[in-house]
Amino acid sequence: MKAICHHLLIFCAFFILCVASTSAQKQGQPLIDSLLTELPKAKEDTSKVKLLNSLGNAETNMIEYDKALMHLQNALSLSKKLDFKREESLAYNLIGIVHQNQGDFENALKNYSEALKIREATKDQKGIAGTYNNIGNIYAGQGNFPDALKKYFAAAKINEEIGNNLWLANNYNNLALVFRELSNYAEALKMSFAALKISETLNDKKKVISTYNNIGILYWTQKEYKDALSIYHKIIKMNEEVGDEDMNHPYNNMAGIYADMGNYPEALKSYYTSLKIREQIGNKDLIGDSYAGIGTVFQKMKLQRGVKQI
Repeated sequence: MKAICHHLLIFCAFFILCVASTSAQKQGQPLIDSLLTELPKAKEDTSKVKLLNSLGNAETNMIEYDKALMHLQNALSLSKKLDFKREESLAYNLIGIVHQNQGDFENALKNYSEALKIREATKDQKGIAGTYNNIGNIYAGQGNFPDALKKYFAAAKINEEIGNNLWLANNYNNLALVFRELSNYAEALKMSFAALKISETLNDKKKVISTYNNIGILYWTQKEYKDALSIYHKIIKMNEEVGDEDMNHPYNNMAGIYADMGNYPEALKSYYTSLKIREQIGNKDLIGDSYAGIGTVFQKMKLQRGVKQI
């Protein structure tokens, strides 16, 4: 079986506590700079462990993996010294995420397993569910879909029991992606709509949009073009309402749908709209992707004219 493609949305579970109110509202490099400023002043106690874990997590988000591993290993060592089990399990979990992001699934699985042992021993249900989810991500990335499903369902069961609806929606989305890879579209849609219902209840508009996108792809894959286009029109409207400028993907997907339908003028219209947005963003890879789509449509139009002439 093939592994899940990189563009699919897989949710990793992080359970980070804010270190200080001064850093709680910051993200990216400002957050890292703030935490690095606090680090030399920190005493060798539990607050430093939390700081190191938060710093390592922030660096992971900025793809600074070497620095992240250094700080997370320091957090792990200090948490063991202090017998601070909660942050020790978190350090293992975050180290696992770094290795997973680097494609080192073996070491990722080892660290997730260590995190799971601690969380099971301390009866940390939320943490257990998060670790099950992350182990499921490893199996999904390896193409081991049966075991991925087992872990995602186990995580969903716990999250449902403890009322952790935010992560229950993520579990359902991950299940949908695996069922999609297995071509079990009925179950994939079932899981996607379950995730959608929760996200709408939580008023998580970003998650609602991403879930609708997955539903649109499922309809498109099954050649239910009318339903797929309806979903993407809805996504565009929602993006406008929330002020999200990431409009290139729905237009690009609509272009692909129109092309599959043989409606080449509409396909070109959507591709050019997507291209304009991507040029404004300045993403060269996405721009190249749009031009490739446009070229494919012109080629299909040329072949279509040739067939008619024959």
